[in-house]
Amino acid sequence: MKRRTAIRSILTLPAALALPVPLPAQEAAPAPAASNEMPDTPTVAADTHADTVVKAFNADQFAALNKLSSILVPSLPDTPGGLDAKAAEFLDFLISQSPPDRVMLYNEGLDRLNQEARKRTGKPFGEITAEQARPILAPLHEPWAYEPSTDPFTCFLRAAKEDILKATRNSRQYISVVSRRNRRAGGMGIYWYPIND
Repeated sequence: MKRRTAIRSILTLPAALALPVPLPAQEAAPAPAASNEMPDTPTVAADTHADTVVKAFNADQFAALNKLSSILVPSLPDTPGGLDAKAAEFLDFLISQSPPDRVMLYNEGLDRLNQEARKRTGKPFGEITAEQARPILAPLHEPWAYEPSTDPFTCFLRAAKEDILKATRNSRQYISVVSRRNRRAGGMGIYWYPIND
């Protein structure tokens, strides 16, 4: 029996040598302390915390555009209007970046609004009521015609109405209110942000 045990141990020796030898337990190296070189600074959209700068219009023209946006798209109890959506601020930026003929259309149109208001009430358009503005905005109540109007003031009023509606409906204020009421309104991020120069 001893010879069998000896032969068995000789035959199993190469197999035992092939087994890996366990290494002594090593301590894990401590992780280096996390260095935070860049501080975590919270950011916000600029237009929620800063006043916009009037770019294309003078103070009277801007006030007239602001009043026009509040008349054409009034605020409702559950929906913001042109004034709440800051449509005039957006159009001030948009027109400042527009072709010269568009700038001229707006400048002349806003000046005409102020002239008509002063002629009728003695005050600029930005200071009159919606009822006092009704006769001045009469061209907007004319029936639609296939051919565009040749009157520059009517062209301005129609262009301004369309632009104010678009600026209001694509504003962050409008989207956030409407998307709370209707899931499909969704807030797809289609509202405008100011573009820094």
